[in-house]
Amino acid sequence: PPADILITAKAPFAGTLTPAVGREVLEPAAGAEVMATFAHGRAAITKNKFGKGAAWLVGFYAGLEYANDIMQNKDYDAAKRAFVAAPVLDAGVQPVVDADVPLVESVLLRNKKSGKLAAVLINWKFHVEEPVTFIFRGVTPFQKARSLALDQSFPVQDKDGKICVTLPRLDEGDILLLE
Repeated sequence: PPADILITAKAPFAGTLTPAVGREVLEPAAGAEVMATFAHGRAAITKNKFGKGAAWLVGFYAGLEYANDIMQNKDYDAAKRAFVAAPVLDAGVQPVVDADVPLVESVLLRNKKSGKLAAVLINWKFHVEEPVTFIFRGVTPFQKARSLALDQSFPVQDKDGKICVTLPRLDEGDILLLE
């Protein structure tokens, strides 16, 4: 990468980042706040307020930067994940389903007709031999979770008032049917 590609950001981002995939130097609109700059001082991330919300523009492929290291079997970099998640977390949004292991993410699906829930689990690390606990926020209470990959049901636990399900391990992915 060129020497001037190093990105330095202010809160809510964590640390610095040297993109490996690519970049685009931004030209901030009037009123936009520059949240991160490249080493030459030009904008890498901007934030512009609109009504009660905000629009963020990122001049590099934050998601690919996060996934790139993992796909090359490099260590997890929390700062790279922060570049992906910071705008949403800054708005006060929390994931509906969260995992206690880095690189494990989930999407909650609801069947419109039956109301039944399923959590699609994605493991960017591809294999975790340790237990993984999933925390559910703002969902209809359920009694058990059936793992399709493990072909087994797991009980729901209450941890500090949160609905949790723990799997003994997680390969590339799984689907939990919430019953």
